[in-house]
Amino acid sequence: MAARKVRRHPIDVSLRLTSRQAPLDDVVEHLGLPVVQRHRLGEPMAETGPLSRRIADTHYASLAVSEDAYGAGVAASVERVAASVSAQAALVEGLRAGWIEGMIWIAVLGRVPTPTPELPAELVARVAALGLVIFLENYSTWDGEGDAPPKTWLPHPPAGSSDVGAA
Repeated sequence: MAARKVRRHPIDVSLRLTSRQAPLDDVVEHLGLPVVQRHRLGEPMAETGPLSRRIADTHYASLAVSEDAYGAGVAASVERVAASVSAQAALVEGLRAGWIEGMIWIAVLGRVPTPTPELPAELVARVAALGLVIFLENYSTWDGEGDAPPKTWLPHPPAGSSDVGAA
């Protein structure tokens, strides 16, 4: 009898950048990560469809890091982001000065309940020192109540948020 294949559910990891002051094109190009979505301040958010009627109120880029991380792969993906960002002096300067906002988004997907990944405190601190925050959403444990699953921000939620932060 053949062994039954265990289906694992992916955990997506992406880097999201926004800025009202500076275009992100050069930063995005130097990071070398695949662009999932990009908006430029004052331009239509898409060439066609409903978003073509909406004008972006900020520069925005979503960059793919990993679409199928599992377990320790999540921490490795976050490490890769930290290394890529730290190699870009202009990006780190913008993040630390606050004219670029950055977030590493970790989304646990699938319908089979999967634990929210835990990240080493040293890694969270290294990411925070770059001016980034980590945002976790676990869709696999969400019961559909409310607009979205519970959110966890590391090292802490944004000011004025009622979301969960680090313990």
